[in-house]
Amino acid sequence: MPVQKTFLVDFPDQDFTTSITAENDSLTVNDLLSQNGLMPRDGTFRYVSSQTGEMINHISVASAPSTLKVQTPKNVIQLWIEKCHSQGAMVSSEGQKYLLFGVEPDTYANIFVAQESFTRCDVEKIGYSFSPLGQPYTTGNFVFLQVPAEGDQATLFNPLNGKEDYPLRLLGDIDPIRGGWAVWQIGPNVHTATKCKHIKTIYPPKTLKSKRTKMKVQQKANRDPSKKDPRVRPIKIKSLNSISVEPAIYSAQISKKNPSRNGEAIVCGAKSNSSGSNIGYVAAWGNKTRPTMINRAGYQYGMSVFVKIPEEGRVAQVYNSIQDVYVNCRLTDSPNLRVEDLRGRWVIAQLRRHTTHKRVLKLHSMPSDVEGPGR
Repeated sequence: MPVQKTFLVDFPDQDFTTSITAENDSLTVNDLLSQNGLMPRDGTFRYVSSQTGEMINHISVASAPSTLKVQTPKNVIQLWIEKCHSQGAMVSSEGQKYLLFGVEPDTYANIFVAQESFTRCDVEKIGYSFSPLGQPYTTGNFVFLQVPAEGDQATLFNPLNGKEDYPLRLLGDIDPIRGGWAVWQIGPNVHTATKCKHIKTIYPPKTLKSKRTKMKVQQKANRDPSKKDPRVRPIKIKSLNSISVEPAIYSAQISKKNPSRNGEAIVCGAKSNSSGSNIGYVAAWGNKTRPTMINRAGYQYGMSVFVKIPEEGRVAQVYNSIQDVYVNCRLTDSPNLRVEDLRGRWVIAQLRRHTTHKRVLKLHSMPSDVEGPGR
């Protein structure tokens, strides 16, 4: 049933506000602005952003905030493109130099900034164009993205929700360039792309911490993981006692060198007859009121894992101690636990095979639900 909803439209750059009312809650924010004559007459797209800077033009007014900020979302820019070559253009604007892909001359381009501060390219920002209306990417478009550490699935900016979740499958041999940033051309299937052979792959300098890099390629080497990666802290565990059979969860004892820490632990991993049963890796240290959480050495489908749900996205990394690498896994909901409700919190998940994502972590329980030692 249609419900009226009144919005305050704020134009921060013009120091102007106005009120408009949606008579139909099935409208999108973009439709509402258009109906009220608040879109530019020259055809330029006008962005509406959330308080956190995400594009919300295409969400329904029913779920939109009461204040609509008319401003460009984070990581999105609009630039006039005067000249460009077949794949892209170098543009300077307001003292910054941009390297842009997928743009056309004599157009006002909508650009998603995919990478910042690549000093070896002598540019401040690198981005690619997209369409804020209709299909965001079409066959032949050029985009710029980082090759994933695992698998062939990448993502692009999705103007429908303002997130980087537009699915894109990378075709061809991508193993030699994993971790590198490269230019890709959208294929006949707009959810596939092939690497542009004429443009060199860019690898981030080791000293550069990219703002947008969401994964690191963990290469196998003869090294002590506890010294090279602070996330991998091996610890000896003893007195394993089963708490749960499926998936396997245990209680255990660990060394109590620090008096402020609890010497008791909850251990996730494979079944007790697996190799490396007396070695684990600390997921989170305990304290006087909470046991330490440990992931057991080893790697196999069906094992339980302590994992911290990221603040955004559905990808978490699991340490494979057998190959000394991190693997990306997609988090999936269970009937009682939802990823969106548990952002930033530790959970117990089970590693499973998946036909689409290769592997997933299915949420199983909260650590507090486990009847561990001393409870």
